[in-house]
Amino acid sequence: DGEMIELLMLNVHDSVDDGYKVHAGELTELIAGAQSMAQTGWATEGRLGGSDLVESSCLARAAERLVGLRKENAVGIHAKIPARGKAPRTRWPTRIGKRLAQVEDDAAQREIVERDERERWIKELHKLLKAGAVPALAHLMPEAGVEVTRRFAKGRRAGTLRKHVKTWERAVRFWRSTFQICWPTEPMHVACYFETRAAEPCGKSVPTSIFKTLLFMESSAEIEKDEQLSQSIAVKNALQEVNLKLETGQFGHARQALHLPLKYVVALEELVMRTSAPRFVRAYAWYRLFKLWGALRFSDTSGLLFHTMRLESFGISADLARTKTSGPGKKVKLLKVFVSVGAFLKHAQWLPTGWSLWEDMADEVGNRRRDFFLLVPTRSLESCTRKMANYAAASAMSQALTEHLLVKQDGVWSQLLLPGVSLCWSEHSERVTLRSWARTADVPEDICKTLGRWTPSTDQTYDRSIRMQVLRAQDHIAQFLRANQGRADPVDECQVMARVAEQMADLSYDDRMIQEQVLILMSFPPAGPAAKRLRWSLEGEVAAAVTASAPTADPSSEESDAELKQDKGSDPHTRVPNGTYVISVVGRSHSRTLHRVGECFRMPGLHFRNFEIVGNEPPKAGAFHKACKVCFPRGADVMNLSSEEESSGDASSSDTEGSVED
Repeated sequence: DGEMIELLMLNVHDSVDDGYKVHAGELTELIAGAQSMAQTGWATEGRLGGSDLVESSCLARAAERLVGLRKENAVGIHAKIPARGKAPRTRWPTRIGKRLAQVEDDAAQREIVERDERERWIKELHKLLKAGAVPALAHLMPEAGVEVTRRFAKGRRAGTLRKHVKTWERAVRFWRSTFQICWPTEPMHVACYFETRAAEPCGKSVPTSIFKTLLFMESSAEIEKDEQLSQSIAVKNALQEVNLKLETGQFGHARQALHLPLKYVVALEELVMRTSAPRFVRAYAWYRLFKLWGALRFSDTSGLLFHTMRLESFGISADLARTKTSGPGKKVKLLKVFVSVGAFLKHAQWLPTGWSLWEDMADEVGNRRRDFFLLVPTRSLESCTRKMANYAAASAMSQALTEHLLVKQDGVWSQLLLPGVSLCWSEHSERVTLRSWARTADVPEDICKTLGRWTPSTDQTYDRSIRMQVLRAQDHIAQFLRANQGRADPVDECQVMARVAEQMADLSYDDRMIQEQVLILMSFPPAGPAAKRLRWSLEGEVAAAVTASAPTADPSSEESDAELKQDKGSDPHTRVPNGTYVISVVGRSHSRTLHRVGECFRMPGLHFRNFEIVGNEPPKAGAFHKACKVCFPRGADVMNLSSEEESSGDASSSDTEGSVED
């Protein structure tokens, strides 16, 4: 300390007049006073102690230094990375993009192309308004031509009309399959769509984009201001809540998946066996049952090797090459899934019947060797395409499936669920359902973990005992449920009925309709005889039933819910370090966008499924079509973009949303 004081005194003497002398005691008192005042300021302003303030100051200086380095490097990076790449287009994302590329610099031809494109989207907009029976068309004469209907476009350009039409078409598919309507009439219809899209999850900007399309469509439909849903406080509140959860990454963690009621599962079995239903509808019902008894996540089916599926005497077996706990780079390379022929509630033949449908469709389209399971159906619903179905498509198909689920009452077949009730369940419900059933059927905990492949510790290719355990557990659960239908509730379906009643109340159903729906779904009467317990055994037949009092239900147990949360909260993109260049490949046109991990919110494996890792050095312009505007905000040659590129970029604006959806 003495040496420090002397050094300070020398510095002070050098900076003041020769006639003024500073004494060590005075300088020490000045330093002590300054320290006291500084500590008082720290406590008043930041509530920080000395060590905390030092740490905060160091972090701030490091952050400033990092920003400076990034700015220095940005000049070189922007010089290497143009805003537009030169990769060849295998398929144009839009029709107008292709036509504009063909006319090149011919201004007259460009004007014709843009005018024709706008007329096309005005016609598509008119179809949506007509399907919704909106007021704007109420007094429109049938012979009205394009000139009259142009007013619905509100002077918007072709690219803007395309975006709104595409966004609205997707929303209409949801409302038609869930509520059997082509135009939303209640705030809850819009709010449910917000929540469903966010649960995929979608991009942060998607809910706001949907809301803007709602504003445009209601204005185009000439709906009075006080009747527009976009002006509803409920819709605005729902939008703000969904946006908040997407911003913080919390969506999907607050609400736990609900297990399926037995009547729902029985209806799926009956649909598989109903020959009058469309073939793909029957096959999709089989897929839901296969997910249930196999305890599969949706993401598990995306890594299921279809060509390994075999129907044998004991049931079906298949290989899972990519799951959240197995696959390349994981300790466990391969997992097995088994479904027993004895896993049924009413129709014992659902397993072979539905599997034959999938085999026939796979042979027709010629993709039996695919490394995933679920395909997108054709418009006729009698077959499928070669395209893989993502989570959003599967969710939409599950909602549409409810129209075909029937229940027989007093000798008459009627729909099992009223419109909107199916929103109680998600694509994760099947996995939670089997876990719930297994615990209430007294399946041992270690067998339960094997049943759902929770925390696998070994490659299952060579473990023969696993198949025996899984098949035995499925047979035991199925027999337990069949033996207890009509008895006291052993699986706590009252929890499911409470959620159904809550959902219907939110949808403005009256008490009478809520009560009728709950009675239709109930498999266990409130005052039925005591439930039967079946002794667990890995050998021989399932032990004889023993009557006992209904147990304290452990339905969708906390353990299964915790596991579900872990699934949804996992971070598949963390394997790609920050600063790495990656190219996302999205959409039907396979658009290639260059990103730098950590520069924008988009993460490989989360916001885009297909991507290529380039490395720490930027790729050449021939490897991508465009650079991300967030990762590279200035880019290079931005001012030199041709009018052709500007037009094609505007026309393909909807691809931004598609990159999050794919």
